[in-house]
Amino acid sequence: MTLQLTHPSRSKLRAWLAARMPSPKVTTHVETCERCASRLLELADKETNGADKATEEARLAQIVKTTWAPPADLTERVIRSIDERERNERDLNVVLGLFGVATETASLMLPPDSRGPAHTSNDNDDLDGRMNT
Repeated sequence: MTLQLTHPSRSKLRAWLAARMPSPKVTTHVETCERCASRLLELADKETNGADKATEEARLAQIVKTTWAPPADLTERVIRSIDERERNERDLNVVLGLFGVATETASLMLPPDSRGPAHTSNDNDDLDGRMNT
């Protein structure tokens, strides 16, 4: 029989309980160590009572909350993004407005075309008159 100076941790004992093929080293130790055998029975009782499972679920919930928690500066970043988008829209409207000024200025400076859309006579009349002469 070999003398072991350290005992398996609680997590190793839990893993040994949950394992389908437990570690032979831990098995040998538990068979020879009364202290670890009693700890193992205590852990097994907790597993069946669900107390250990509830603690594990609470720990997992805390991890999820911590991992999925929104960043502290999320509100500031959203507001900054909205402000930037509004500034970009205003700038775009100014640029597009400048193009509109050019077309309006051109329409004011050029004389109205007598042959434009306001003209109601039929173009075929002029062609027929020219052909007849």
